[in-house]
Amino acid sequence: MTIQNAFRSGLLAGLGALVALGIGAALTSLATILTYIGAALFLALGFDPLVNWLGRKRIARPLAILIVLVAVLGVFAGLVLAIIPVVVDQITKLVAQVPSMLSAIADESLITAVERTLPWLSVSDLFADLSTRARDPSFLGDIGGGVLQAGIGVATGLAAVVIVLTLMLYFIASLTNIKAALYRLVPASDRAQFVDISEQISDSVGRFVIGQATLALVNGVFTFTVLTFFVRFEYSALFAFIAFAGSLIPLVGTVTASVVITLGVL
Repeated sequence: MTIQNAFRSGLLAGLGALVALGIGAALTSLATILTYIGAALFLALGFDPLVNWLGRKRIARPLAILIVLVAVLGVFAGLVLAIIPVVVDQITKLVAQVPSMLSAIADESLITAVERTLPWLSVSDLFADLSTRARDPSFLGDIGGGVLQAGIGVATGLAAVVIVLTLMLYFIASLTNIKAALYRLVPASDRAQFVDISEQISDSVGRFVIGQATLALVNGVFTFTVLTFFVRFEYSALFAFIAFAGSLIPLVGTVTASVVITLGVL
């Protein structure tokens, strides 16, 4: 009887371990989707106070959601449109410099200048190695593969943004129903306290997101103003976007963006 119980216990423990491993594998495979859902829910909780504020101004909830979405997309579109001219200008300058760079490489004047400026860098060996690799038929294939992977990464990022925005719209539109369904799962004796704590958490998340976005916008505008009118820096719009994006990251984002901007200007 003892052996049978031990066998049964071991069997149940093994089955439990297999189930746990299966659940872990399922969560691992769904990690990307769960990340999208978590980000969308976090943004929905963040922008829900704005929707509620517009609702208190006697604006219908669907229209309030549309206004908030248009405002958020407008801010990001403005920042992206501010960066595109800088990127195009840099690419144009790079393309225009290609012939002179090729001629400088051909007569070795570029190599001499770089070795004079950076004597510790073996530029001749670097160019010789690059020339050897360029003759390899697989070299162009590696470059093409890298470009393809970069394009896939950009497309994946854009798809992630669309998915998160779509889920965010759904969560904002049905956030009241989601909360009500969640509250009904709690026993009636503890429901009032659970609802109170949940609403406090929801309000805190919303205020944090709004505060972080406001801080990022203020940092971006301040950086653009200082670099444009006082420092007279050419690419102030690009660094303003870096300040805005860095300020969206809590704790270390603002400091990191400030260090990058300062080194870039210097």
